[in-house]
Amino acid sequence: MLWRVRRKPPDPQAAAATAMLRQKILTREFIRAAGPGQPGVPRCVLMDWNIGGAVATVVAFDDGSTSLYLSTGGGFIGAGGHESVRTAAAEFRTLAASLIRQFQPTDTFPLAPEKSIIFYVVTDSATLTSGPITTSAVHRPEHPLFKLEQTAQRVITEIRRAT
Repeated sequence: MLWRVRRKPPDPQAAAATAMLRQKILTREFIRAAGPGQPGVPRCVLMDWNIGGAVATVVAFDDGSTSLYLSTGGGFIGAGGHESVRTAAAEFRTLAASLIRQFQPTDTFPLAPEKSIIFYVVTDSATLTSGPITTSAVHRPEHPLFKLEQTAQRVITEIRRAT
């Protein structure tokens, strides 16, 4: 993925489209159209990862839909159709649900700044965030969201293998 980001020039139309998708997810517009989910179960978990020059956004919905977007445009939509992606995404959502107390409600959705990640958990009633976390901090096993970041990376790996 890093190779593509560095060698492929940004596409303004594609970047606008991926930004719109991300916004509709985080403002809960997509899940409102799908009807109510299970009480207490996150509808969607998202990780923004600043990869230098772009932000990769991995998103996993409770219906198994899983995608990876790049802030410069493009990505993979519908990767949840692959069993290995669905399995990794389910682990990502389950782990995020178990860590929900680590997140705070938000109504702003900035992209992850340089050398950082941000997690978002979307429920029927709120969007929660971890806030920006430096990648050096979250890569330490003692960080409370270490396993969540590792699980999100597995989702990205499975998307890349399957597509």
